[in-house]
Amino acid sequence: RRPSSLAPAPEGRRRRRRRRRRLRLPGDMSMALVRAKADAESRQAEERKIVEKRRNLVVLCARFFQDLGYIGVVQQIQSEVNVSLDRVDAADNIDLQTILTEFEDFYEMRFGKKPKIVRKVAGDSDSKKDLGRQVSLPRIPSESPGRGHSGGGGDGGGDGESGGSR
Repeated sequence: RRPSSLAPAPEGRRRRRRRRRRLRLPGDMSMALVRAKADAESRQAEERKIVEKRRNLVVLCARFFQDLGYIGVVQQIQSEVNVSLDRVDAADNIDLQTILTEFEDFYEMRFGKKPKIVRKVAGDSDSKKDLGRQVSLPRIPSESPGRGHSGGGGDGGGDGESGGSR
């Protein structure tokens, strides 16, 4: 005789287990919705990263100009981009000059030559092309302590970002 733990389960119990498993599995439609939601959240996270990088670059540039004494430039940046060095500032151990120096060192170590950061503009036809290269600065949405990221894109979603050629 077999022990009771090894005895086969009654037929009715097997059916109930199968039904439960089927009920727990999401349908095709709900899987598509879950996938679409995950894709949308991933896209929003990438967009937030891009906005955060742009804000960090603006802050680094504004701090660099302020350290050089270009107060008017800093005020212009702060008014156009809605980023104030009173609210957000570069970390103590980082500045634009340090970043550039470290990049040049890395590039020279990796490729054996100094990177070419700027280039000369040659000829009249090229300088006329560069006049059309003016890019308006994007307005970065202000972050109130209570709001955080609303995810809607709100202020500055598309004004001036699609026009410039890079």
